[in-house]
Amino acid sequence: RVVGGALLSSALSDLIRLSARTTMRLPILVLLLRSAQPQFHAQTSIFVDDREVLITANLLHEDPLNVGKQACDELHIGEPQGELRDGRPRCATLIADELAESIFCNVSARGALEEAMREKGLEGPRGAFRFYHGTNYFDSEEYELLRQLFLRLGYVECLSGERMGGAEDAIWLLGHFDEHALFYANLAKHTVANALPNPQLLGTKDNLYRLLDRLRDAVGDRATKFLPRTWLPDDIARERALSKSDRLGGLWLRKDPGQELGAGIKLITRWSELEGCANCILQRYVDRPFLLNDAAAGVVDAKFSFGVYISVSSLAPLEVWIHREMLVLLATYPYSGYGDSETDHGEDGDLLAHLTNGLVNQRLAGDAFDAAERVWTTDRLLKHFEQAGVAWSDVEDQIREAATMVFLASREPLLESRSKARTEGHLFCHWRLDFLLDADARAWLLEVEIVPSTGTIGGVDEVIKTSVLRDVLALNGVGGPPSQLEAEYPWLNGETWTDLASPAEPPNTLTPTPDAPLALFGDDAERMAAQEAWNLLEERGDALRFDAPSMETIGRYEARSRRRGGYRPLIPVPRGVEGFDGKMRAPAPRDDDLAELFLARGAIAADFALDRWVSGTRLSSAKDAEPFVSYETLDAAATACRACDRTFCATV
Repeated sequence: RVVGGALLSSALSDLIRLSARTTMRLPILVLLLRSAQPQFHAQTSIFVDDREVLITANLLHEDPLNVGKQACDELHIGEPQGELRDGRPRCATLIADELAESIFCNVSARGALEEAMREKGLEGPRGAFRFYHGTNYFDSEEYELLRQLFLRLGYVECLSGERMGGAEDAIWLLGHFDEHALFYANLAKHTVANALPNPQLLGTKDNLYRLLDRLRDAVGDRATKFLPRTWLPDDIARERALSKSDRLGGLWLRKDPGQELGAGIKLITRWSELEGCANCILQRYVDRPFLLNDAAAGVVDAKFSFGVYISVSSLAPLEVWIHREMLVLLATYPYSGYGDSETDHGEDGDLLAHLTNGLVNQRLAGDAFDAAERVWTTDRLLKHFEQAGVAWSDVEDQIREAATMVFLASREPLLESRSKARTEGHLFCHWRLDFLLDADARAWLLEVEIVPSTGTIGGVDEVIKTSVLRDVLALNGVGGPPSQLEAEYPWLNGETWTDLASPAEPPNTLTPTPDAPLALFGDDAERMAAQEAWNLLEERGDALRFDAPSMETIGRYEARSRRRGGYRPLIPVPRGVEGFDGKMRAPAPRDDDLAELFLARGAIAADFALDRWVSGTRLSSAKDAEPFVSYETLDAAATACRACDRTFCATV
């Protein structure tokens, strides 16, 4: 019987045209045959020379991609179509995606499928995922790492594009929407999506400055002390009117708030260089940057920036996490100050000594760009700091304070946008805060990247992004061990839990035993965490301070905390934390200071409950209560873990 269907958009149907005489038929029918041995058939059709060819696959026993390859070979339409970016044959892949879409990604068909499988005691894919984007991003390199992660975890891919079938368990959005977008109205309750509405509130450089400047009125200079001197358009007009010369005085960065990926950035020294950019802002150039040197690797006096990955898993209460694996980007040419007469790389070369944006350097430097040496891991950077006598803990404290201020300033407008979106789906974000370090080891926030690249140039860049993306999915409830159902679903090709067979890749940063990893995910994980928290509070005589909604909040937070991988808590403010260097820092007065500052600015009841939970000693009625594990023990364990010959260290 027919239980579902789908309709290709006109834009996508143009993209999947197989040849001048061969096109995919728009209607898709799903046939579900139920018998003593259930068969789940997906069917689509192709027109070849005005002749309709039906293609059917039993998705329990056949690999849709192999079915697609066979059909394309028999119809002689495989070779001219070439391959997609990730190496899959275009013709076969489009057929395979249509077959999977029709039965796994349509809410009616998926429901009937799961019901029949439950009756027969069968197990299907863990879920379905979709890349949501406009037509310009079809077959984008931004999906390669994410696709492999999803497939290893046993998820089936739905057709990408501007479409939703209602059965998606996870949607990865390339871009962003405001709160009024139809996307949110169509998002199912069970769906997880990286789609916090209206992130441009802090993602554009002028909006970020305005938010932090407004916060400064309430908390003082600490709200903006990490920002280089910045002039908005009104400030520029005022200062230019007062200037008696065309010279700005020093070196400035002209930034166009409406452009991304390194576009719209220019180094200037004169007012006249602002012509044609009415909305641009000016930011004082940090002209004494901290420089990196590794002569053996050909790195000499290299300016660098470092991107710190952030995930917001909830706005009410506010839950913000910061990843220990940073994206450290080096400029291509040595830095020797602006306008050095010895610079002989031309205009672009001079720019490549100052800007660290990876895409800009790769585009302008060409063959001179070395992806292996111009991207560093956190471990390599911290080792360099240790040799240079720089205390990383001081730098990390600056990063944490700046990131906390960003979310103190933006939480209220983001929460308002989230409430207007009116969706029950779980929304989270995957953002990156980009910093620059000066010669005095002072951290300066350059921008908040709300659509950080998930594509890769390979090598170290791929290792870093694979680790972070794996963890952001797990943190927000998308994960589990690779599928063990290769016999029934041969196209999934799941690998071992820790990926030990691939030394070039980081180990999976989750730490449960292979036989019980799913206990970390889903509603049961939250209920179990809430019950364990309640038992602990009862033992400490503190349970009466928490009502049922508070315990649900704690359960969700604890469930996420157990699968956070390389993420560290940022908000609610932890009292004592494991640093990026693996060392445990004991609770400090600044922790309470930041927590009190946060709670004094629009905090809701759930925020107070979480703060009581994470504050440790506050949970107990006894002031001298000992923690379960001493900080000395944790520090020793972390040190031993860091000593292993791995790029990454498992969570202690």
